[in-house]
Amino acid sequence: MALAVPMAPAQAGGSVAGATEPTQLMNNLELLKIAIDQALSAKKLIQKYALQMEQFGLEQLNIQSLAGLPAGLAPDALKAFNDVMQYKQALENLQGSLTVQSRAIEQRMTEARLLGKGWKGYLVDVAAEASRREKRAIERLRYEETVIKQVQSDYAFARNLQNQIPSTVGQHQSIQMLNTQMNRVITQNGKLLEVVSASVGRQADEDADKAESMTRAAAEREQMRQRQEAIETRQRAFGGFSQ
Repeated sequence: MALAVPMAPAQAGGSVAGATEPTQLMNNLELLKIAIDQALSAKKLIQKYALQMEQFGLEQLNIQSLAGLPAGLAPDALKAFNDVMQYKQALENLQGSLTVQSRAIEQRMTEARLLGKGWKGYLVDVAAEASRREKRAIERLRYEETVIKQVQSDYAFARNLQNQIPSTVGQHQSIQMLNTQMNRVITQNGKLLEVVSASVGRQADEDADKAESMTRAAAEREQMRQRQEAIETRQRAFGGFSQ
């Protein structure tokens, strides 16, 4: 997620909810970059392990072929290999979503710098655009909300798959370091998500209220039209009878 949005542009002292100071934002960006590096290290470990499994499997097949022995543990070995490959793909997905989030933060920081504004001033402008119901601002916040949720989802999926791979691999230092770092990222993202979701949620409520008001007004206009039409019909009928 790129930023924490002010809950109201006119807060006292220009205070902003969530991680608003440049140092806090830089810390969050650093958390993401470290997590990206550790996801890459974990993926390399898994790649190496998968290659060893593949080579071992080929060796066993050759031995069985030469000795004329039954397949034996082949199905279990295949499942273990597939589990490891699934975990590798999950790590790639996590690395990708972390990269998207870090780029979103960098883009926001670049914009603030190019506009020549401090970070708090930039956030106030973003909040003002959202409160004015500017489509681009709302869509961007919703996109950034999705980015955060994707990181959370990708890590949860990878963590679940980790439980299915051999414990000797799952307890490797590089994977444990990734888990530790991702717990920090998830905690920070949870705080950001609360702020952004609240902002987007308020806008969604406003959109829903507006849509409901428009629907109600349209229904009332239709009822009035029908009543007027009924009155005119009765008047025409009465006029014809009197003639």
